[in-house]
Amino acid sequence: MHIEDYEWVLYLRGSLSKRRRSEIEAHLLNCDKCLFNYTKYSTGEDISDQNRLRTEKPWAKAHPVPLNRWFAMVAAVLILFVAVSFTPQGRIALANFWVSLEKFGDTLSGMFGIYNQY
Repeated sequence: MHIEDYEWVLYLRGSLSKRRRSEIEAHLLNCDKCLFNYTKYSTGEDISDQNRLRTEKPWAKAHPVPLNRWFAMVAAVLILFVAVSFTPQGRIALANFWVSLEKFGDTLSGMFGIYNQY
């Protein structure tokens, strides 16, 4: 049985019952790991090296995106750009999109009573 981290916080604040405090103190006499943790928490060094990296730079080791995925995304955007810009079907699709967008804008302006005066 080892003492949990939250119990160390309660122990140092004096929030534990007398019975539990005496159990922890008796355990400290026989357990080097818990004595080390008690010393660590009582001196304020409660952040381990691994947790310190997470708190200082959470983005540093948080699942970096592999380089080949970036290349794949760039390639997909370029292919889409070429397909829309240079093929007849892409130009038709783009023109239909703009017409639909214009009709939607006209519908909204009609709903709100806003009309172009040109």
